[in-house]
Amino acid sequence: CLGVIGIISFTNVTRLSEEADRTRHAEEVIAALHVVLSAATDAETAQRGYVITENESFLEPYYDAGRRIAADLNELRKLTADNAGQRRKLDILAPLVAERIDDTTKNIELSRNEDFAAAQAEVASGRGKLLHDRIRSITAGMEETEQSLLDQGKQATRHATTLTRRVIAVGGALAFAI
Repeated sequence: CLGVIGIISFTNVTRLSEEADRTRHAEEVIAALHVVLSAATDAETAQRGYVITENESFLEPYYDAGRRIAADLNELRKLTADNAGQRRKLDILAPLVAERIDDTTKNIELSRNEDFAAAQAEVASGRGKLLHDRIRSITAGMEETEQSLLDQGKQATRHATTLTRRVIAVGGALAFAI
């Protein structure tokens, strides 16, 4: 009886550990998605601030985003390597982010080299907003997928915990009775 309790408990504890790893992984992917979206948003915000004010200090978040965006996307690619659906979405997301950063760079250069009105017209055209909306949409879809995996993991963890408690309680009572 004690041997059976031990085997079942060990199996459930192993399952709990695996589910905890999956839960942590889903949380890491969600955090990485937030970082990528934040970098794209920072670049866009910095560009708009610069185009409006022509003050170079507004570009620091743009430079920071440019330095880290490739590494952030690579980290996201590593984290989603085991999920073909997420990889397909990332294959769409990465070029969009690169295009958004390029668009931002062009608008900054336009403001520097031509004039405020030309840069303002480019920003007002809405092209950058459309790109950013697509980036938000894809990251939201990816996050929704990860949230679903996270919810499944939490449910499996609750189930394994409940089963382990029951096995220990019933098995202990049965062992005591025997």
